[in-house]
Amino acid sequence: MLYSLERIQAAKAVRKEHFPDPYFCSLYSCSPYRACGHGCLYCDGRAEKYYVDGCFEKPAVRVNLPALLESELPKIREKGIVTIGSGVTDVYQPAEEKEQMMPRCLDVFLRNRFPVMVLTKSALVERDLPLYEELSKRNGFILMMTIITLDEELRKVMEPGASPLAERLSVMKTFAERGCTVGALAMPIL
Repeated sequence: MLYSLERIQAAKAVRKEHFPDPYFCSLYSCSPYRACGHGCLYCDGRAEKYYVDGCFEKPAVRVNLPALLESELPKIREKGIVTIGSGVTDVYQPAEEKEQMMPRCLDVFLRNRFPVMVLTKSALVERDLPLYEELSKRNGFILMMTIITLDEELRKVMEPGASPLAERLSVMKTFAERGCTVGALAMPIL
């Protein structure tokens, strides 16, 4: 999917949840991107209740996120899982291949000893496997891969910019074999 990428400055890197997130049990969340380039038809990011500033079809990269993490993480007293990604963005969307925000952010989480959970539907996550192995050993790490169907033709229609199912399943197997905790985000089920 071709699109232009807006470059923005984030005001804050990590958002603290009032209560642990009911789906992921995380205390914090963050994302290097706003909106998403996968173009999934079922994405609730387009819904008004999840208001995403700007045009949802035009993702933005929060270029200062690694620096903000460097500043914010040491000040957080209560350690807890940080979910990277959400229902309205994928941190390994097409822009990540060029921007490479995740390795820089993961390095900060690693040094500050925060456990991380990553939500994605992209095989690009495998590029950063060495960092995730280290996170898994030292801090704690969970990879949550979206699997909505096992019908590849339906996947192409519903998730045109996301990785093919065979690639996602292969990535999950590789991460598990390398000692990382892996789960499936099976929603929506089609």
